[in-house]
Amino acid sequence: MTIFTNEQPKWFWAVSVFTLFFSFCGVMTFVSELLMSKEVFSSLTANERYFQTHRPFWVLIVFGVNVICGGIAAILILLRNKLAFKFGTIAVLCTSIQILYFNLFTSITDIIGIINMQYPLIILITSVLLLLFVKYSIIKKWLS
Repeated sequence: MTIFTNEQPKWFWAVSVFTLFFSFCGVMTFVSELLMSKEVFSSLTANERYFQTHRPFWVLIVFGVNVICGGIAAILILLRNKLAFKFGTIAVLCTSIQILYFNLFTSITDIIGIINMQYPLIILITSVLLLLFVKYSIIKKWLS
């Protein structure tokens, strides 16, 4: 009698924990922007203050949906639930919307500098790779 198991390799758990950490960092960034004190706000440069006060509110909502869906996806990966793919897809779409908005409709490079434009791209690439990891995990039946 043959028993089939879909045992995950150790690297699956390592990537899953990284995903949780990555999502936690996003949630903390969102919370820190949302609850920024006057002292911290006053320490920003004039361009950064202008950017914080003049961005549309919907961009902050998209950011919130992004990190919340990413966090839920990370937890679902650890729980081995394939709904993580749907939440991850929403998070990647929100990340893409934010990057497109900032690059097409703002002068973000004047505010953060051209060299710092790599960070949003690293976040997008990492998010897409994690989404592919979830898809691969579903194919391997590690998530159900």
